[in-house]
Amino acid sequence: MPRLCLILVILCLLAFTFLNAQTISKIEIMLNLSVPQDYDYVTTWSDSLLHFYRVDFGSTDYILKHWTCNPQGVYTAPESIFFFQNIEPWGSIPSYLSSAYSRSYGNLYLQFTLNNDLHLLCISETFEIQHNVVVNAGYNLFYLFSPNYLYFTSRADIYSPDIVRRYNVNTNSVDSLFTWPDLAPPVIRNIGTRFLLIYSQSIGSQSIGQAFFIDEQLNIHPAILNLPPFMIDIYIRSQEFSPSAYFAAVNDGLLRTGCFGYITIVDNDITFYGISVIDEMYPYPEAHVISQVIPYGEGRFSCLDSYIWNETLTSFRNYQFNGTDLLNDFNFPVLNSIVNPAQLIRLSSRYGLAISGLSSGPRRFTLIDYQNSALSDTTYYLSFAPYIGAANVYFSHNNIYYVYKTYDARRLYILKIVEYTSNTDPVQPPQILTASAWPNPFSNKTTLKVSLKQPEPLNITIYNLKGQLVRTLSQPGKAELIHELAWDGKADNGNITAPGLYIYQASTPSGKSISGKIILSK
Repeated sequence: MPRLCLILVILCLLAFTFLNAQTISKIEIMLNLSVPQDYDYVTTWSDSLLHFYRVDFGSTDYILKHWTCNPQGVYTAPESIFFFQNIEPWGSIPSYLSSAYSRSYGNLYLQFTLNNDLHLLCISETFEIQHNVVVNAGYNLFYLFSPNYLYFTSRADIYSPDIVRRYNVNTNSVDSLFTWPDLAPPVIRNIGTRFLLIYSQSIGSQSIGQAFFIDEQLNIHPAILNLPPFMIDIYIRSQEFSPSAYFAAVNDGLLRTGCFGYITIVDNDITFYGISVIDEMYPYPEAHVISQVIPYGEGRFSCLDSYIWNETLTSFRNYQFNGTDLLNDFNFPVLNSIVNPAQLIRLSSRYGLAISGLSSGPRRFTLIDYQNSALSDTTYYLSFAPYIGAANVYFSHNNIYYVYKTYDARRLYILKIVEYTSNTDPVQPPQILTASAWPNPFSNKTTLKVSLKQPEPLNITIYNLKGQLVRTLSQPGKAELIHELAWDGKADNGNITAPGLYIYQASTPSGKSISGKIILSK
C-alpha cells in the first residue's frame, strides 16, 4: 500500500510538471556568411532553402539564374534555368529589376520591359517557366489579377491619355477597357477577390476621384468614393486589419496636402476616415502614419506608428479597431517600450518579429509568439551590416534569413527559432553571438573574430572540405568576451595549405559552437 501511494505521488508530480510546462521560443544566430555573387531577388518556397535569382543580360539575350542556400550555410552553384534569345539588339537594358518580382498564386513572377515590350516570366516551385511577351506595353506598372489576366496602363506619349488594358496570359491577346484624358495615372490593387482601379477625372474645373471594381467573372462595377474635399488620389497602405478595413492615404493630386487614415469597403462603397493631416506648406507636427501592420483577430493589430516631423516619437504600438475608432491596446504583445524601432514583420500565423536598434549598432530581435502570448528578446551585433535599413527578412521552417545588401557588402545571417519546454528557469541565450573572418577571401593572413555572451576560453578548429583537421587555434585559459585569432594559411605541421574553401568551428568549454567558411586564395 505505501508503494502504491508513492507511485501516485510521483504521477501527480509529473502531471503537475507537465501542466505547468511552458513552451518558450528564442532566436539563436547560427551563421554569418558572405553572398558569393550579386543577386536580384531572394525568396523562399515551401522548403527550408533560401532561393536566389539573378538576371544576366547580353546584347541580344538574357539568362535567368537560380541558386540556393540551406540552413547549414551551404550554397549551390548558380544554374541557368531560362534562356531567351532576341532577334535584334535590345537598344536598352534595365538597370534595376528587384521591384519587378512578386509572389502570388503559388508562383514567382518576374517582369521587366525591353524596347517597350513587357517580358513576364512565371516561375513555378518546380522551376517550370512560362514566358510571355506583351508587345508595345509601355513603361508602366503591371498588376496580375489572376493567373490568367494581367492589367496595365499605357499611353503613346506623355501628352496622350492613359488606357487601361487587359492581357490574357493564355491567349496572348490584349483588349482595352477604359480611356480618359487626365494625365494622372490610375491606382490598381487587389482587394480580396476583387480588383480595384482608382483614377482622377476632370469634370469642369474640378478633378474628381473615380473608381470601379472588377470581380472574378471580369464584370465591372462602378464604385462610390467618399473622400475629404479636394482629395482625389487614394493609396491603400495595408492589408485588411479588420473586416473590410484598410489603412490608406489620400492627397489633392498635387502632393501639397494629404491625409492618412483608413478606408472601409462595404459592397461598392469606399469611405475614408482621416487620422492625421500632412500639409507640405503648413506642417502639422503631430501628423503620423501607421505601417507594417500585423493583424491578429478581433480588430487587434501591432504596427509601426511613425510621426512625420518627430522621429523620436516613432514606436511599435498595439491598437484595436472597434468599427469606428482606433483604441490603444495595452494587452499582449507589449511593444511600446522597445526603442529605436526599425521593422515589424509577420513571419507566420504563429510568429511575428520586431527588429530595433540604431543604424550602426546592435540589432535587437524581439520574437512575438502569438500562440503562447510570449515575447523573447535577443540582441546581436551583426558585423558587416552597419545600416539597419538595408536588410530583408525571409522565413521558412523556423529559419530566419536576414539578408543584407548594399553597394559595399552582401551578407547573409542565418538565425533559427528554437523552442524550449521549461517550468521555472528562463531560457539562457546562446553563449556565442557572432563569428566572422576578415579579410575573406585572404592570401596571407585572416583574423577570426568571435563574440561571446559571457567571458570564456575559445578553441577554433579549421577543416578542409574532406573533413580533415588542418589547424587548431586557441588561447588556453584566456576567458574573454571577444576573441581574435589569426590564421596564416598554414597547417599544424607548418606546411602551406592549398588554396580553396575551408570550414572553421569555434567552440567554448560550455559546449556552445558556431561555424563559418573562409576562402584561401592564391
